[in-house]
Amino acid sequence: MKRIDYNNVFVFIEERDGLTKEQMKSLETLNVRGIVAFTAKRYDDIPYAVFLPKYENDGEVGNILQRNRIDNSREYEKYFDFVKWFNEADGYPFDVSNFVVKR
Repeated sequence: MKRIDYNNVFVFIEERDGLTKEQMKSLETLNVRGIVAFTAKRYDDIPYAVFLPKYENDGEVGNILQRNRIDNSREYEKYFDFVKWFNEADGYPFDVSNFVVKR
């Protein structure tokens, strides 16, 4: 705990395992540098939600941290530039639109 820099905390979450929209919205009260929520539904009122169309019919996001066997990338990297986010996120209102990969 001594090594945690509380001025440089990021929240990376997936809509799964019963996570509700209300719980995702409550994250905006955190005093952190960045929040991103990968979702199976569109949430235009949550500025840190990144919709993953692949999971729209599943009701929740699958394992987006699993690595691709061919190029070793993670699934979320197709949709979100996490390196840019780590370097440029600056807190509330946690708008991630500049970090979403345009498709």
